[in-house]
Amino acid sequence: KHDCVFGDDLNVDEISTVSQILRERERPILYSLSPGTHATPDMAMKISSLVNMYRVTGDDWDTWTDVQSHFDVSRGFASSGLIGAQGLLGQSWPDLDMLPLGWLTDPGVNQGPHRSCSLTHEEQKTQMTLWAMAKSPLMFGGDLQHIDDITMSLITNPALLAINAYSTNNKEFSQFSFVRGNPLNELKASQKLNSSIEFLLKISSCNEKNSKNWAIGTTNEKMNAICWNDSLAIRYERGICLQFRAQSNASLYVENNIRSRLLASIMEEACLDSSPKEPSTFGQLKSKYFAPCTGHASQDWELTHVGRLQNTYTGLCASVSKAEVLNQVDNAHAWIANGSKGETYLAFFNLGPNTLTISAKVVDVINALHTRDIISDHTRADHECSCFEVWSGRELGITKDRIVIDV
Repeated sequence: KHDCVFGDDLNVDEISTVSQILRERERPILYSLSPGTHATPDMAMKISSLVNMYRVTGDDWDTWTDVQSHFDVSRGFASSGLIGAQGLLGQSWPDLDMLPLGWLTDPGVNQGPHRSCSLTHEEQKTQMTLWAMAKSPLMFGGDLQHIDDITMSLITNPALLAINAYSTNNKEFSQFSFVRGNPLNELKASQKLNSSIEFLLKISSCNEKNSKNWAIGTTNEKMNAICWNDSLAIRYERGICLQFRAQSNASLYVENNIRSRLLASIMEEACLDSSPKEPSTFGQLKSKYFAPCTGHASQDWELTHVGRLQNTYTGLCASVSKAEVLNQVDNAHAWIANGSKGETYLAFFNLGPNTLTISAKVVDVINALHTRDIISDHTRADHECSCFEVWSGRELGITKDRIVIDV
């Protein structure tokens, strides 16, 4: 384990030197980098072939905020093709950090007092599922001398371990929908949160339906801008426009399907970046995707002819959604992967406070994983599959057209 050479402390020369020394040894040695505070896919591409695993976050502890923060990070490394990429004498893996489950101490405390993990059982299952689907190295951070049966069942779940070890084509999946499952909660939330609107700018798959609302606009007579133009945002246009500068040898406008290469900024020194950073607020716009302007490829954007603002480095798109001030925002994610025996894994995650009914079309899952060699023509035509729920082991029977579950 090699500390303080990645993320904020990136030192490619030192990593290369250690990697070469290990390569010349007579026996294989696993080479791990830690920590990975503010690590980006671009950093990883410089060192992934030199190591076997590398932390992509700061230290992870047993708080729900820590768990939530790993979703955007893991998506970025997966979409960049870094899961299982070529590594030192084998492969390399983005590391989401140890699992802080079971019997723990507080951060920075070496010998106690000890306490139980503060995550709920459902939150622990969420963490274990994401770590498995993202194929993060699984390392237990609790005290094995005092492990309880529930924690043991979490970290030894056969299906989750098989996904982590043998699945392929692991990535976030955007072709799903959800509705709030409890009308009473929805009513209470709407009564509390109808007075003030803020906007969240996020980076996600370009397949999302609401990613096509960007257009050329102006913030004043002198400044070019790209503005988010859905029906609600028009009322707050000054809060959700990005200034832009064209990269060299690029057209400012999109005509005849020609894309523009843009550097989009909320102000002169803060540019839109495809990798998550610390959250920032600019007027009514909130986002964790702004960083000092560097001109790096992660800040290179194209405004397409259909109205998408797409990053040329990751292929992901920017979109804006409204958020209620009290943070009662429904937030769902999904991941998919191919199993080693022809099965397909689909994981739904609910990160918000309300029960959600989440669903996805079978055909969209098939298309996303390109499983034509696994699923028969008959099955594909009928859009049906046999399903079971991994955590409970419950058989869900034959599912036609759409997979639906409450989360």
